[in-house]
Amino acid sequence: MKKHLLSLSLLSLISLNIYAEGGVSVHVLDTQSGTPGVGIKVHFDKKNTDGKWMKLTQQTTNSNGRIDSLLSPTSKLESGVYQVVFETTNFFAKKHQDTFFTDIPVEFKVTNPDQHYHIPLLLSPFGYSTYRGN
Repeated sequence: MKKHLLSLSLLSLISLNIYAEGGVSVHVLDTQSGTPGVGIKVHFDKKNTDGKWMKLTQQTTNSNGRIDSLLSPTSKLESGVYQVVFETTNFFAKKHQDTFFTDIPVEFKVTNPDQHYHIPLLLSPFGYSTYRGN
């Protein structure tokens, strides 16, 4: 029993460590069906000083509709303006649903790179909502 509790405690600490340092994560929820937004490609970009976007990474949401870290393990979040772009067209096409939005860009400013930035997307075929989560 002690061995299992220790394992669970270590897993909890490892899970918390994902969010302890600066980073960016996302979560997509299909509010029409109440299910996770599985298989959605997400671009993570940073705005350069000349105002152009530089792609940092591209990943796909997992079976829970999440990407726990958009930064590579060797990258560090810096102050600046970033965006995540959710490619939703294929997600709805696989569900045989029409959608109004093809891509959903969410632009945000990082002022404290040591904090974690979580961007949830509540999604339906003809509307969406987002906010800074934790």
